[in-house]
Amino acid sequence: MQFTQFWDACLKQFKDELSPQQFNTWIRPLQVRGDASSLTLLAPNRFVQNWIRERFLARIEAEATSFFGQAIAVALNVGDSPVRPAPD
Repeated sequence: MQFTQFWDACLKQFKDELSPQQFNTWIRPLQVRGDASSLTLLAPNRFVQNWIRERFLARIEAEATSFFGQAIAVALNVGDSPVRPAPD
């Protein structure tokens, strides 16, 4: 699915830019779900949710718009989804 390709590209970019500790603490725990017009990121708890919202959500939204060639709604929720984990 295209949203999985998008998220894999985001993970690679964040992994290249952040320290391993930052990446593993904040980005790796996020899970992604998506459909044709929206993307949902699931954080493991409210603390991570708020940290991502304050520091990275606008950037993730901009990356999604660039990747998909149109505005994509990105929601950030607390929860768990049976999706594959982020690559090492």
